[in-house]
Amino acid sequence: MHRLLRHVRTHAVAYVALFVALGGTSYAASSLPKNSVSSKQIATGAVHTSDIAKNAVTGAKVAANTLKGADVDEASLGKVPAAASADSAATATTATNATSAANAAALGGLAPSAFQRGIRWALVNAAGTGIIAQSGGIVLVSHPNVGETFLDFGETTSGHAMWAQPSLIANAARSATVSPCGAGLDVYPSCAAPTLTHIVAVVTWTPAGAAVDTPVYVYYLP
Repeated sequence: MHRLLRHVRTHAVAYVALFVALGGTSYAASSLPKNSVSSKQIATGAVHTSDIAKNAVTGAKVAANTLKGADVDEASLGKVPAAASADSAATATTATNATSAANAAALGGLAPSAFQRGIRWALVNAAGTGIIAQSGGIVLVSHPNVGETFLDFGETTSGHAMWAQPSLIANAARSATVSPCGAGLDVYPSCAAPTLTHIVAVVTWTPAGAAVDTPVYVYYLP
């Protein structure tokens, strides 16, 4: 017994070290203070998807401009509110933005039909004093002389195509010409009506060159 006690006293330090070595790991693991583990204690690649709770990663934790198209499930995304207008655009790729794409088929806010204006026309009677029929908005201004009639189309006619054609109502050979009044190279030089470019002069004559009143069609292309 005396020999045993002497052995223990001699090797006491060694026994203590052995006990610490055997039980120290479990002690340290079970007695770690709260919030004491930092990134230094975590090995690279040690944290896996299964270790992260659902909805634990927020946008604030994601670095800006790091997510790529391959990281996003496009089928799960809803429609961008402004993109609803692009559904009705014929060629949305030419629209400045999706909001204005609804007007992609318009010009200056007007539909194509607003620019599809037809030929304007009027049929002057045999006396040159009235309009028998017309496309609309044309007024007979005056008939100052035989074979000379002035019509008001209500808009500038200078620089536009126009022509006159005697009607077969007269059942006789006739000729006709038409020109705008006002300024310009294409105006009628003897306008007796106000010299405004929306007024046109219609002159009719016989094959012999004599002025004559006759029913005549007058056409104007806007």
